[in-house]
Amino acid sequence: MASEFTSRAWKVRPKNASSEGIHGDESAQALGFRGGFVPGVTLYENLVVKLLEQDSRWLSHGRAELHFGRPVYDGEEVTFTINGKTHDWQIAGEGEVRSRAHGALRLNDEPPSIPAGQLTPRSGKPLGDPAQIGALMESVVEFPPDRV
Repeated sequence: MASEFTSRAWKVRPKNASSEGIHGDESAQALGFRGGFVPGVTLYENLVVKLLEQDSRWLSHGRAELHFGRPVYDGEEVTFTINGKTHDWQIAGEGEVRSRAHGALRLNDEPPSIPAGQLTPRSGKPLGDPAQIGALMESVVEFPPDRV
């Protein structure tokens, strides 16, 4: 079963639905950035919706590879591009040569293995804390209705 995609590009103004850590303006500005980062999961959502509109079969025989290199800020217009032949994708700002994020669909790959075991107890630390690396976790995020 082969999934088929056509090349396409579209403009989006992603919204920041989180204020935790680097996603909050104050934390990001303290690190020298102009504002909080739009979460990667929000950017991925904008990509996957367009992929599912073309062909949903890739969910059963592929995986998405994502690399986030530079931030996308709340309400900033960026362009998403998918190459239908190579299955590569990228996010770039207006007139940028270098992408903000990029990746590819890896079709016909085995799905990643998910470790069995007990969920790590909630630590109260922000997502991305080094203690969470390699741990089996459940992430729950509740957004205020006015932010969604």
